[in-house]
Amino acid sequence: MHRTSRLGKPMMDGYIRVSRVAGRAGDSFISPDVQREQIAAWAKLRGVTIAAWHEDLDQSGGSIDRPAFRAALERVDRGETGGLVVAKIDRFARSLSGALEAIHRLEASGAEFVSVADGIDPSTPAGKMLHRLLLVLAEFELDRVRENWRVARERAVARGVHIASRVPTGYVRGASRRLEPHPQFRTVITEVFRRRAGGASWHELCGYLNDSGVIGPWGENRWLPETVQQLIQNRVYLGEARSGDFVNRSAHEPLIDRLTWEASQRAPRRQPPRGDPALLAGLVRCAGCRYLLRPTSMKERSGKRRRMYRCFGRSSAGPCNAMAYISASLIEAHIEQVFFEHAGSLVARGAVDTSSDVADLERRAEEAEAELSAYRDNERIVGALGPERFVEGLHARSRTLDDLHAKLATERDRLGIVGAESHVPLRELWPTLAVVERQRLLRAAFDAVFVRRGRGPVEGRLVVFPRGAGPRDLPSHQNRGAPIRPLN
Repeated sequence: MHRTSRLGKPMMDGYIRVSRVAGRAGDSFISPDVQREQIAAWAKLRGVTIAAWHEDLDQSGGSIDRPAFRAALERVDRGETGGLVVAKIDRFARSLSGALEAIHRLEASGAEFVSVADGIDPSTPAGKMLHRLLLVLAEFELDRVRENWRVARERAVARGVHIASRVPTGYVRGASRRLEPHPQFRTVITEVFRRRAGGASWHELCGYLNDSGVIGPWGENRWLPETVQQLIQNRVYLGEARSGDFVNRSAHEPLIDRLTWEASQRAPRRQPPRGDPALLAGLVRCAGCRYLLRPTSMKERSGKRRRMYRCFGRSSAGPCNAMAYISASLIEAHIEQVFFEHAGSLVARGAVDTSSDVADLERRAEEAEAELSAYRDNERIVGALGPERFVEGLHARSRTLDDLHAKLATERDRLGIVGAESHVPLRELWPTLAVVERQRLLRAAFDAVFVRRGRGPVEGRLVVFPRGAGPRDLPSHQNRGAPIRPLN
């Protein structure tokens, strides 16, 4: 030991670790103060000066990536101390590979390692062997604790227990520790998922939760977008209890059906348009030149801004001699009405005609879920098969259910079915749809809507071409040089 203090005494650092501080007691718990006293007593007896103390509180011994532990090793690397002293070997590490790596690092720097309670000198061959044996035992103890915790988690999840310190918003914890719907907030959370599936933004959902007085799991009464995102992504609202690989899909009463939950997960990929919504952008055209009308706004005498669609009168092909413009609110309301009168029934009928696969998948998913519940809740099956084979059967049925739900979501997405209920009338579903969803449906029903210049009732100024009936040579991004000519 070649590092010495000014008084000529050997110098070493003391290291203290506690995996969890709060609420610990008993013989198995060695408090930071007790560890410090043991190290100090050893140092006094050996005439060693403890140059620095390093404490890792609430840090697991299964990892060597601990702040104070790293700082202690760095002091050894710099030659600022002659080694490390711990009260007990398992305070140093519970991982054999990690502990040996750290010990080799100490040895490479010419430093020593001392475990007070174990009384082993690793500088001798016998000491090295015993030293490694104790590390193996420490790692074994950690594995045993982890295995006990794994079994406890598996059994708790099988009983439907939600393993978390906080109860998810919209639930309360019942007497059996299973989640039960909150009497006041359950309907609000269900509505949050429904609105998100319909395209509502995170800020809109925050406002809705704040206005409804919903209290978060940490007692907060102001919702932020990132908090709402976490809520939407949480599968607990499907009735699931999870912990690692263990899943119970019928742990408690769900607050949302699976199809609406899946629609809410896809909603973030739809980017809402910036600024004022332009429902008919890319669809409405000027009858004087056949070019697209552009969404814009005009300032009225009252100071308010009025949304418009207007022809800007000039393109690369030349000027327009009959520039048209029209109020956005008037034309959007009229085209929506035309859509519901002429295309709404076709859209609804198409969804029914083309969704036989969806109905079949829904039926199979219901049967698989019923089979999973019956298998899991039948105690006689456990006794007949044994725990291991029972768990294998449980996992197999869970995988079958997951596969069916994944196929169902893909098929519904392919058909463009929005929301959880495929039988909801489109007119009722319309207000919940995002602008991009409404645009997609309108463009599926119409080729183009032309606006004639002039005044008068809106229906007299419009020429609406249903899908497949519109002109074929309309100006577009690929056909910018189309000649300027009015609609015949």
